[in-house]
Amino acid sequence: MSTPVPPALVLVPGLLSDEGVWAPQIEAFSGDMAVQVARRGDARSLTAMAEVLLAEAPSTFALAAHSLGGRVALEAVRLAPERITGLCLISADTLPKPSGEAGEAETKARYGMVALARAQGMAALAERFVPALLHPSRLSDAALTAPVRTMIERQDPDGLERQVEASEGRPDHAAVLAGVKVPSLLICGAQDGFGRAPMQAGMAASMADALTLVIDNCGHLPTLEAPEAVNQAMKAWLARIPGDVFRTRTVIC
Repeated sequence: MSTPVPPALVLVPGLLSDEGVWAPQIEAFSGDMAVQVARRGDARSLTAMAEVLLAEAPSTFALAAHSLGGRVALEAVRLAPERITGLCLISADTLPKPSGEAGEAETKARYGMVALARAQGMAALAERFVPALLHPSRLSDAALTAPVRTMIERQDPDGLERQVEASEGRPDHAAVLAGVKVPSLLICGAQDGFGRAPMQAGMAASMADALTLVIDNCGHLPTLEAPEAVNQAMKAWLARIPGDVFRTRTVIC
């Protein structure tokens, strides 16, 4: 008798992130699901990153993505919607790069990060970047900040430059999002420093089957800042996917 194959969950990290940004979720879901963290390889565009994800992913899978990873996830949805059984976007948005002075300022800031990383190292970049990621009240919490700094320090300037290049080329993904028909979940921190929270309701309203969770006293990294809330919401999301292992369980969210 063949062994049943567990449902798959693919997790997509964002800018300057790796599996560390998903550590609590990997621990929570690995017992019931085949959990896989997407890699970017040497890709320099969102489409190429999505192609790497799809090449390495199972034939069908639930997809959860954080921040810039959300753009990679939406590209995967655009390229292969039939393979994705559910979509969870955390601290993500669909807006294209702004034009004019706003876009120029964004480009300058992003490539300034690359220049800092090359000139002073990833530790210096982490020192500068961590306060932008976390809720101000958590910056003295070493149990949270230390793993975030270590994760950033594991990255390298070349990889950061590839991610920045991909972000610079991001399209308007609103139409892709509106075309998502599978059970979906949008999560963000109420105090996300990149302005994600005000977008949540409009994004969800454009989708066929989306719920939202805005977490108070939380910044751009809900997966680490509020792992219990994120895990509960993701369990409830997974329970809405037909055939998922959590479907037969009672989940309070």
